[in-house]
Amino acid sequence: MRIPIEQTNQEKTTGYRAQNTVTVTFHDLTVIGDVFAAVTEAGADNVYGPNWLLSDDNTAITEALTKAVANARMKGEALAADQGVKLGEVLVINESSAANWYPVYGDRVTASYAKGESIAAPPINPENLEVTATVTVTYRMSR
Repeated sequence: MRIPIEQTNQEKTTGYRAQNTVTVTFHDLTVIGDVFAAVTEAGADNVYGPNWLLSDDNTAITEALTKAVANARMKGEALAADQGVKLGEVLVINESSAANWYPVYGDRVTASYAKGESIAAPPINPENLEVTATVTVTYRMSR
């Protein structure tokens, strides 16, 4: 007599799933679009990026943080003045900063691939890099 799998609490392998992730660093920005087109044509179905990073982002992040802190003080002073109090010393500062650029590849690429057409290189424009800094500042206030 054969017992169904559901009654034995045993698992049966019905297939496998494999995943591989490759990270590539480019210094020649003119080839990025062609590489994206080639990996898609070769069968990659999950292509992420590019993630633009500055090779040295310290100067840009420092400038963004300086502007964020100044902006926080300006807003804090405006709020304090509205409430008839004075902004005092900084008690706590929390920060986060990042450099990001997110391209969007529309359905045009997927539709072309589904029809068996060659994949056109997506437009890549690294000039749209944005460095942001967010600060949360807690000030002492006094009357």
